[in-house]
Amino acid sequence: SMMYAAVGIKPFFDVIWTAADQPGNAYGVQRKNVELQAVISLLSAGPVGIGDGPGYTNASLVSLLVRRDGVLLSPGYSATPVDAMFATAPPPGELWQAHTAINGSTWYFVLAIDVTPAYSVQFGQLWPRPAGSFVLFPSYSLWTAACANGSTACATPLAAQGSWTVDTGAAVLDTHQHALYTAAPVFSNGWSLLGEVGAVVAVSPARFASVVATASGVSCDLLGAPGEAIEVAFAGPSGTVVYPAVFDEAGAAQVHAGL
Repeated sequence: SMMYAAVGIKPFFDVIWTAADQPGNAYGVQRKNVELQAVISLLSAGPVGIGDGPGYTNASLVSLLVRRDGVLLSPGYSATPVDAMFATAPPPGELWQAHTAINGSTWYFVLAIDVTPAYSVQFGQLWPRPAGSFVLFPSYSLWTAACANGSTACATPLAAQGSWTVDTGAAVLDTHQHALYTAAPVFSNGWSLLGEVGAVVAVSPARFASVVATASGVSCDLLGAPGEAIEVAFAGPSGTVVYPAVFDEAGAAQVHAGL
């Protein structure tokens, strides 16, 4: 809840499955929303409990949630309902937001669940209130192709008082529809850090120790497991730029864009 998040108490979603089919499970059922439940669990910024049977864990899904050493790539602040959820005419579905703040800049993560018909998300209603210019892009598996190196179709401009339209479609036979969006700040030099390619939370404090705008780009200090290799994406004046990063024996790496 918002109260718990304000005092630093992290919720626990309960144990999740990462694969819908778990042969021999005591309940005799399949879980239809394993990806959504994994996303919600991670956005809680609390513990993530994986309850798959031996040999049934979906390693590909888990890899979107954690570093190679198992550290969760959570947001800096737990997900809570957006202000509009408490309005007299709330969204037609669920809208939650989380955020990460690093070096005075804030990245926002907005999760839409079963939002249909189309609904206009008012960016200025998020917390903390946005200031300045941003770019918006769909997160994790949805953005990797559009945000390839050199692409100009990845991120769209978003003003602090701007909006965007969401229509996830409706739930079908208990299968919920969802979409996750990330809003990244645009620095005064025109660059943005989009974040770790493929990660559910593109900019996590467990991955980015420091993000600093330079005169002509962005410099990042990264955290990870020794030998781990990732890709980090930026939006520059000419489009998306993706840089590789490999962590040293101390679990540190640096990426510099536009320098």
